[in-house]
Amino acid sequence: MTPSRPATHTGNGRHWRSSLRQSLRNSIHRLSLQRGSSSRKSPSGKTEKNPGVSKKEQDQLDCMLDCLSQKELEAAACASYCYSQRRQVLADSETTKSESAHERRKFAALLCLNFLRSKNHCTKKALSKLKATLAFRDDTQIDKLRTVFDRKKPVDCKKTSSLLAQLEQKAAYVQGYDKDGRATYIFVPRRVHNHDETSTLNLHVYTLERALACSQSDDGQVNAVVDFYGFSYSQHAPPTHVGKHFLNVFRQHYAGAVHHIFIVDAPRSFRFLWTIFAPFIGQGTREKIKFLKSVRTASKQSVSRSALSDFYDREEATPWMVAGGEKECELDLNEYLYNTRFDQAFGDSRIAQSPKL
Repeated sequence: MTPSRPATHTGNGRHWRSSLRQSLRNSIHRLSLQRGSSSRKSPSGKTEKNPGVSKKEQDQLDCMLDCLSQKELEAAACASYCYSQRRQVLADSETTKSESAHERRKFAALLCLNFLRSKNHCTKKALSKLKATLAFRDDTQIDKLRTVFDRKKPVDCKKTSSLLAQLEQKAAYVQGYDKDGRATYIFVPRRVHNHDETSTLNLHVYTLERALACSQSDDGQVNAVVDFYGFSYSQHAPPTHVGKHFLNVFRQHYAGAVHHIFIVDAPRSFRFLWTIFAPFIGQGTREKIKFLKSVRTASKQSVSRSALSDFYDREEATPWMVAGGEKECELDLNEYLYNTRFDQAFGDSRIAQSPKL
């Protein structure tokens, strides 16, 4: 049984509103697991048109989905953490086989759409990239990685200890949401002291998967905030092969996952990193990168309004991100890994419970 989460009571109205939003998120999460989708399979057996998807895109999606085996469809659907949790509920419910198949196809279409758009609607290229991603997810055992700290699941001691050693550096975690509900992947390079290739990749894949599971935005994307404050190139820069490996994985297998990448307080030595790694960053991703100063280094004239305040409310930001930021708790790894759901950012469990409605 997962221990109950502590609550910090406060009279601050902003905290109460955050609490109410979190309560609603939790309710929606539970209802989605219990009730599933209200949509029905179309008579043609094709996927029903999704909002924001053109007829041409829908035809291309159907073409991609029809090229997948049942095993591949299931794997593509499981890329959504929501579906991976929901499938057991579907199996235990009175849901018919056709309804389950429709649900699987609907979630698989979300992953297909990301690759279709990233490949400028070339179905052949998108399908090739999708299948490569499914193979990567299988080889990396993404489903096991997501649940490696779940006390209800069997423990993989080797994978757990390796990932835990990386997480103990407190260099990568999920905390806070932007104004549109995108979860925030925070990375602090100065805290990294171990650059083992496999465990480093697992750290970032685990954190990115968790951020995607947490995201509440309509587009399902996340933001990455990279805090370069105190970074030393000689002490903290990753070996070239490690950095290239991660960037290649990100580029090949997480199309459309990130909305913005905020590079905060980049030092002069950052240009060396950029020279080495820029060729491995796609043009579309480069356009999402924003270089900013934090509250710590901004001038007195601008400290009251950092650029991040355009994207984050104070209750969802740390003090160095936004002046008056209220996410002040140091990362509690035990709380984050064992007492907080995988689809919940660190600190959400500390918000006071809202009054019963």
